[in-house]
Amino acid sequence: MTYKKVEMPDKPDDQEAFAAITRVINAWDPQALIAQGAPEDEYEAEARDICNTLTAGHIGSEQELAIYIATVFEKWFGEHFAVGTCAFSAHLIWAWWQEHRGKTASE
Repeated sequence: MTYKKVEMPDKPDDQEAFAAITRVINAWDPQALIAQGAPEDEYEAEARDICNTLTAGHIGSEQELAIYIATVFEKWFGEHFAVGTCAFSAHLIWAWWQEHRGKTASE
């Protein structure tokens, strides 16, 4: 079995955020691609978009995160994503972010 190299964000705290966001998105599997056998990095681009925007401080609430997640998936899949379908993933990601933001890998 070979493993595809996953490029991670530069900073250690971004790597942690990227990993957490990826876990949530993969568990949600909004297009059921992983359930159909797609690799675990299937939503890497979407997770990276979400991670970069969140860690840059451009999202100020769980609701804003849900809206942004819907926007990201609309961009990547070319179909409408209702904000409500993104709410639970936004809740999980936002809760993780509130608990971990500002911490570094050494803490």
